Amino acid sequence: GSPWAWFPYLKEKMPRALDSVVRMGRDATSAGALIIRTLEQFLRTTDGAIGAIHAPYWCDDNVAATAGYAAEALWKNICKHNSTAPVTHDCYLKLFYLQGRELAPRDWTVMLDEAQDADPVILGLLERHKGARIIVGDKYQQLYQWRGAVNALSRMRSDSAELSLTRTFRFGAGAAEWANRVLEIIGEKLRIIPAPHRTTVSIEEKSVTIDALLARTNAGTLDEAINGLERRRKIHVMGGADPLIRLIRGAWDLHRGRSASGELAMFATWDELKAAANGEKNGSPGDPALRVLVRLIQDRDRQVLHICRQLEACVESPAAAQITVSTVHKAKGLEWPRVLMSSDFNQF
Repeated sequence: GSPWAWFPYLKEKMPRALDSVVRMGRDATSAGALIIRTLEQFLRTTDGAIGAIHAPYWCDDNVAATAGYAAEALWKNICKHNSTAPVTHDCYLKLFYLQGRELAPRDWTVMLDEAQDADPVILGLLERHKGARIIVGDKYQQLYQWRGAVNALSRMRSDSAELSLTRTFRFGAGAAEWANRVLEIIGEKLRIIPAPHRTTVSIEEKSVTIDALLARTNAGTLDEAINGLERRRKIHVMGGADPLIRLIRGAWDLHRGRSASGELAMFATWDELKAAANGEKNGSPGDPALRVLVRLIQDRDRQVLHICRQLEACVESPAAAQITVSTVHKAKGLEWPRVLMSSDFNQF
């Protein structure tokens, strides 16, 4: 089930736990979202007990401690026999780990694919397996750091052969040549062996005409969609513009002293959102996606409401658009004649 299914459960079955966080200066929705986030972060670790350390890094100490107690109470209810509390996939996986269970008998081979996106619980279960293990992944394709993913390829010590899968069947020498240049720039020793079919690729600093603009993050997608709209281009946002609109409106509500909803529901104030964006506590690097939102509100002020209306007018069909804006993840398997990479790829 969805983690948000815990909110009505908290309201109905655990009002005292919910109210304990409300008394810290939050409304019920913000308090529930904070408890849920604290529980989620605990579920993705191998820790045996839940507490303040699992609350979001931007919480002050009192809020973190209270959210930790409330999340602990919720977790205990989830674990009770015949409990009516909703159970997510992370819940039963965490219980499986905490009970000391093993994935398979010793004489079985366990294979983990997409190992670059394993969370600590999955990694712990794999390390616990006493038989043969095969780990497959690509550290450059890690997508789920935001939910606690760790790169199992680098965390697990190999006690046998390490094999590199460098031959691609997706593209030919034209694309492989440029991919290998990137690998050289970032210090990677391996090189891609291209497929036999022909692929033509040209790289330019700036393209006068582009068909698609690909970003690394949702925040990058938001940035590029706004830039395109301001240049009066017909923009299609892959997957729809509604999630971007909700983010902007939620941030604007916080800026105006109102409660936010959706992804930003756990923030009680604009200052909390800024702290989460900038990493103002415990040396955290902050959240670059939230920094885009904060910068947008600070730079544009009330103009963001006009931006929302512009985003609502984005064309629904890629065929009707001048430019399609997307994250690379959503664009996997798609092709366009001319593609521009967003500025949030500047790390390369």
